[in-house]
Amino acid sequence: MNSNRERRLEMRRKIYNALNLIAGNWRRSDDWIERSLPLWESTFGSVPAEYLNRAVRQHINTGSKAPTIVDIHGALELVGWKGEERAGCSACVETGFREVAWHRIENSRSVVDTYACACDCPLGSKMLSSSRLWSESVADWSGRPNTTAVYHATNDRPHLSAFERRGDCWSSKQCRSPAHNEQGPSESPEPCDDLPF
Repeated sequence: MNSNRERRLEMRRKIYNALNLIAGNWRRSDDWIERSLPLWESTFGSVPAEYLNRAVRQHINTGSKAPTIVDIHGALELVGWKGEERAGCSACVETGFREVAWHRIENSRSVVDTYACACDCPLGSKMLSSSRLWSESVADWSGRPNTTAVYHATNDRPHLSAFERRGDCWSSKQCRSPAHNEQGPSESPEPCDDLPF
């Protein structure tokens, strides 16, 4: 029987391999894998390596952007992983993480970053050791002078729209959503499911 140390090393190797696949398909900084390991270990540590590998490959074959934790949870379901009973909520889509997007101005440029922040549901509280609570992130970023907007998942809208995630979908020739036009998004942006990301 494997010792705890050996099991931990196996889990770390499995997560590292999954992150390495992602980094090999989408440009990531040199330290991205090491920075991502703790969060991915706490999220996918119990998933068998074969399912995690298949889920990452599923996303690589169908996704046009690097996957978030929520994306991999969805891909795990597609490849047949049932997982353990979850105690999440509708705002985090039973993952323990809420999607949060921070829009800001840096060096006279518009910048948008999206994050998977711990939800305040029972499952999300288990993720706090590796991820910041979503409401703390929203409060922090909203109070910064360079912030132009902060969007987050809610019970009614568990997924951010393309504009909320990227800030530029209305300028894309690929966007066919009637809610987005030359002037930008409407007061309440609709998700752009027509975009290829």
